[in-house]
Amino acid sequence: GVGLVSVSAEGGATWQPAAGTLDWSALLDTPASGTFTLQARAVDQCGYVGNVATQTYCVDQKHEDDGVCLMDAHRIRQTTENEW
Repeated sequence: GVGLVSVSAEGGATWQPAAGTLDWSALLDTPASGTFTLQARAVDQCGYVGNVATQTYCVDQKHEDDGVCLMDAHRIRQTTENEW
């Protein structure tokens, strides 16, 4: 099973652990506006690292909602759920 989900917003240069495994969350530094790419990967109980899932987001502070628009909402979650 999945032992850890780690995420990167720097193109994989650094990785940080997410909270949770199948349903996970992470706090990331994002740009004030524009797009950024989130990468996520699952690591199993033995330390084997799965494939990296990539999701692009846009940050738009001009809107009254939360200012983040998500492209293809289930892609990363589905990848980490089905990885192992």
